[in-house]
Amino acid sequence: MNHINNTDLTLSYYQFGPIIANYKLSKEFTLELKNRGSKTTIDTRHTLAGHIDKENSFSKIDKEWFLKQTFNVFQTYLNLIKERSLEKTRTPTSLQLNNLWINFMKKGEFNPPHHHDGDISFVIYTSVPKEIISEHREFKGRGPGPGTIQFIYGGYSEAYKTELNFQPEEGNMYLFPASLRHFVPPFRSDVIRESISGNLYFK
Repeated sequence: MNHINNTDLTLSYYQFGPIIANYKLSKEFTLELKNRGSKTTIDTRHTLAGHIDKENSFSKIDKEWFLKQTFNVFQTYLNLIKERSLEKTRTPTSLQLNNLWINFMKKGEFNPPHHHDGDISFVIYTSVPKEIISEHREFKGRGPGPGTIQFIYGGYSEAYKTELNFQPEEGNMYLFPASLRHFVPPFRSDVIRESISGNLYFK
């Protein structure tokens, strides 16, 4: 005897996993951020996971300027998380930007799989040379192409997606949970790619 009525078969579906957001910054803001980053001199490599020779921290004044300019972006992301979450999430009264640094990534350098401190992390691309985009387009391997950013959640499965990667362009800003593991494979072109990252805490 069939105990299931196949004519009225309704399943409930639930979202599972982190939310990654992408925002396109204006050319003016991206250029200003790039200019401020070019003036940084505070070596912060000892606090980071990257195999990169030049990683500098922004000044306190720059961090205050940055958070003031981007606060609405982070607030929108938090509202999205709250809207789509299956459980109650904390509603922060304010956001604290603890870290803000710039990576000057050269040929052969890379970021291994790692996660960040804090609640929310982000990466902004202020310079993506066309050579890297061409190199990615011509890549023949199965893995993430050179110069991409790859996010990893959970163990590998053929039944559902556990990895997500993007080929960034100038002005792209990716927001994601700080605990989400991610990495950047190296590229072979003799150029420098600039990206800016940071961590925020809920208060």
